[in-house]
Amino acid sequence: MAGAGSLALTAAVFINAVIGQGMTVLPLSVPQSIANSGFTSEVAGLRLKDAISALVVDARSLMPSREIIQQSEVSDVVVPHVGISVQTLARQARAFLGINRSREISGEIYIESGLLFLTLRLDGKHLFSSPHGVNPERPAELFVDAARASLEATQPYIFAVLVSRRDKDQAMALLDSM
Repeated sequence: MAGAGSLALTAAVFINAVIGQGMTVLPLSVPQSIANSGFTSEVAGLRLKDAISALVVDARSLMPSREIIQQSEVSDVVVPHVGISVQTLARQARAFLGINRSREISGEIYIESGLLFLTLRLDGKHLFSSPHGVNPERPAELFVDAARASLEATQPYIFAVLVSRRDKDQAMALLDSM
């Protein structure tokens, strides 16, 4: 009976991982000096997730949005006797089947000329680079533009609704380009 329950749980996690429409924010690597002050990779990923979620709320769209989760919130199970996680198997299955409904945002914060910069990737492809650096004492400032770029790339309709609150013409141009 326990084996059947375990198999059912593994199958449910696998199916959700393959066909789910969530957006996973991975921990963002940070310089050791920033991590030592408490702004760790996990905190950076959480700040990005929170900034994207705040934009979705601000849009007040009637369209359902993608679930935004941090990697630590993703259910995973290691397949017994194989030693591979279900998430790894699902990632391979999505690639093989050409399913790209689930998205992953990764990236890093780095120091250049004494300022912090951020680079993000969506499913391994370049998404965003900070146009200007911020003071290392205020790393959260990196996520304002990054969240907008992430939302535009992953949920363009909701991004257009957000933009429409300020600029109807720009929102219409976004909708036309979809």
